[in-house]
Amino acid sequence: MARYQSILVATDGSETAGRAVDHAVSLASDADDMVYVLSVAHSRESPMSFGVETLEGIEAAVERTAAEVGEHLGEAAVSGMVRRGRPDDQILAAADEVGADMIVLGRTGSSGLADRVLGGTADRVVRRSKRPVLLIPETGAT
Repeated sequence: MARYQSILVATDGSETAGRAVDHAVSLASDADDMVYVLSVAHSRESPMSFGVETLEGIEAAVERTAAEVGEHLGEAAVSGMVRRGRPDDQILAAADEVGADMIVLGRTGSSGLADRVLGGTADRVVRRSKRPVLLIPETGAT
């Protein structure tokens, strides 16, 4: 079985993204492992999905999430990052920059129905990624 030492987990503050963070944490266990917690503020969207009103608020929310992840990682390390742009582009660019072995993200996040009909961030990441992508389904998804 493959060993993933560098994991990028994308979060948008949704419940499904929170479950993705939990899965990323469960995959990282050694002192050499690194988990990168990434949030992307899409230029068209409001930061309100995190319950905040500014980009600085998103940065603070990501830092809190990274700190919570760090508490559960044991020996592995964690780093939080916030980017602005199209989420799939930024997720893939961040994965390349940090040399992630795997990307973990929720299947459906805060964007809702439009992504279900048109194909969302998760679908675009899976199609374009050169590395394994672990998609976490919505609660109750079959």
